[in-house]
Amino acid sequence: MEDRILAGFGWQRDDVKLCQQMASNGAEPIGSLGYDGPLAALSPGRQNLADYFKETVAVVTNPAIDREREIEHFSTRAVFGRRPSIHSPATDTRAVETSFPVILGGHHDLAPLGDSTYRRIAREHKTYLLEDLWEEFRDRAAAIDIALLESETTHGAIERIKQDAVKCVRQGAELLVLTDRTVFDGERRYLDPHLATSAVDQALKQLRFGETGEENLRRRCSIVLRSAAIRNVHDVVMALGLGANGVCPYVMAEVICVEDYDTDVSNLCSALRKGIEKVISTIGIHEVRGYARQFSSIGVKPELAEIFQTETYAASESGGVGYSHLDGDTDERFKILIGDADAKPTKTFRFYPKVYKAAIAAANGTSDYDEYSEKVRGLEAQSPISMRHIMGLRSDRDDAVDPESVDASVGHHDYPIVISSMSFGSQSEPAFRAYAEAAKAINILCINGEGGEIQDMYGHYRKWRGQQVASGRFGVS
Repeated sequence: MEDRILAGFGWQRDDVKLCQQMASNGAEPIGSLGYDGPLAALSPGRQNLADYFKETVAVVTNPAIDREREIEHFSTRAVFGRRPSIHSPATDTRAVETSFPVILGGHHDLAPLGDSTYRRIAREHKTYLLEDLWEEFRDRAAAIDIALLESETTHGAIERIKQDAVKCVRQGAELLVLTDRTVFDGERRYLDPHLATSAVDQALKQLRFGETGEENLRRRCSIVLRSAAIRNVHDVVMALGLGANGVCPYVMAEVICVEDYDTDVSNLCSALRKGIEKVISTIGIHEVRGYARQFSSIGVKPELAEIFQTETYAASESGGVGYSHLDGDTDERFKILIGDADAKPTKTFRFYPKVYKAAIAAANGTSDYDEYSEKVRGLEAQSPISMRHIMGLRSDRDDAVDPESVDASVGHHDYPIVISSMSFGSQSEPAFRAYAEAAKAINILCINGEGGEIQDMYGHYRKWRGQQVASGRFGVS
């Protein structure tokens, strides 16, 4: 895959590496320290709109136990076609069901595997090639180009695409394929695929049909998003949450670039399935079809949040990413995609490697904590990655308050500070013990998190230790 294609569709080096790792072993790599890159709104590099979103609820679970639970109880089943009428549920709708919402195929061509090999892999994972799914629907399918026409604005393109989708469904289309093929070929300018998907989903839901008007056009069709900007599990699940019934991430299969391509495409499918199961299981949704807009954005203007129909934070009419930003960005992407500007996938800034040596030095006593703190504060000011790095306290009062006159206590504790729940596995034993000792030393509250308590700690922190009772699977006796 050419660098200009990846750069134009918002891929970063980490995305390419992640795909290759998933293809090598059939699972997402797990990082022990979490994500230490910048929020999309704070990143100096190109960002897709999906990067501005985070899952609203995040639950730390036990992979060794949950993998079996996910297989047994959580379904990635997808249904394509018209839904039965609420008033006539027995009506034959000729729907197509898959056990996996990722659709293969949809490439410029099917090299290097060929259609028969891709078809075999799709059947092994109980899904379809896009070409075969299209054939299933034949005259009941329609493709909608999600791209900007010449001189068209992002807002204008969204309105046109909504109208096209409504027209196609009213004319009998039961499968809508939203495709960015013309963007990939350098013929038209980029439009964010998640924005387009949500806009189409909402437009169809708002239009009612039938004598009673109780059903909407969205029930008459299914949506497949075919996009080169789908880079990872997050992008796939977000597309599903915004209304897509299936996702065709055709470039993901083309960036693997390893020798045993046959096995690696199958591994990529396995990794995506596991990732989808992980997301819906942590939310507590048993069917991926029930996952809808369980995420929020940081730094997205209200004009776009209205299309996404999600909560948004740290943005306003005057600040954040909106139509004007997208209009400028799509012009830059177009130059890259047609080869008029040099570009390649960018490298994501990572915070922890920049302070790792200073942290080790402070820990082993070769430097003091003040030096480490100064290093961290300087890096936060120079390259902020989270909201707390750009926020501070502001006071309109000029007179200082005597600290002796301030009472910060709450109940039996000296400060309104809580060391929150973290699972034992995410902390390790030294940190687990240290938090409890720290809470006792400064008289605040510390929660033990999932995993129970170490036996020799019983009874030593009655005033400072809160016990988390989880979902009945972790060490509570």
